[in-house]
Amino acid sequence: MRRLPKWFSSLDCLHTLFLFKTFPGEDPFPVLEKPQNLAILTLASSAFTSKDIKCTSGGFPKLKLLRVLNNYNWARWMPIEEGTMPVLQYLLIANCPRLTRLPDGFHHLTALQDLTLACTSAYFSDRLHEDDRWKVSHIRDVSIISQISAKGQNVTDSPSSSCDFPAIYNFGDSNSDTGGIAAAFFPMAAPCGETSFHRPVGRASDGRLIIDFIADNLGLPFLSPYLDSVGTNFQHGANLATGGATIRRPNESWFQTGV
Repeated sequence: MRRLPKWFSSLDCLHTLFLFKTFPGEDPFPVLEKPQNLAILTLASSAFTSKDIKCTSGGFPKLKLLRVLNNYNWARWMPIEEGTMPVLQYLLIANCPRLTRLPDGFHHLTALQDLTLACTSAYFSDRLHEDDRWKVSHIRDVSIISQISAKGQNVTDSPSSSCDFPAIYNFGDSNSDTGGIAAAFFPMAAPCGETSFHRPVGRASDGRLIIDFIADNLGLPFLSPYLDSVGTNFQHGANLATGGATIRRPNESWFQTGV
């Protein structure tokens, strides 16, 4: 597809959108920024092939979570205007190796609380520690999980000469559940798992989850769900995420929802 259809911008009922291998050649943001209730946006695995993306003032008025994963052509984020993404709280950029810096105007994202960068270039990381440090000074949590060295090898970004993560303990819901809900209540069925694993493996996704990419980049095996403990090795951590989990008391009982 060369571009996203223009009618996309009128989908004001849209709350969550995951674009995967759609390959539009033009910047998708002028269309995606217009739906008035879009809160969660994931652009994964060449969801766009344009080198530049640009947001305009007033765009993405209710977006709270933005994830850009495995977009290999993306090289430049054009300057962010004041009033863009006014309520964005969480931003994840992973495995976008041609992106070399955060955009000018990044400080306009005043609601941003958590910035996670994975598999960035060494140049990107160096700029963030030096010239671009001021762009993220307002953000509570900034994490650079790993970076790509000049030789193309993944290395952990750390102020020390080495940094070893022996285990991961993950908390969450279906976005990072690697089999908890399947072990406790009901197995996943196709098309879950068919892209990466070619069979259902307990994930509410047709492929790998973000927690899988994180574990892989750290050189660790995929996390096993703690609810599936029989014969499971938790030497490298455990996944306590379960589909349907919430930080608040649910309004319905287990007997009503089954979760």
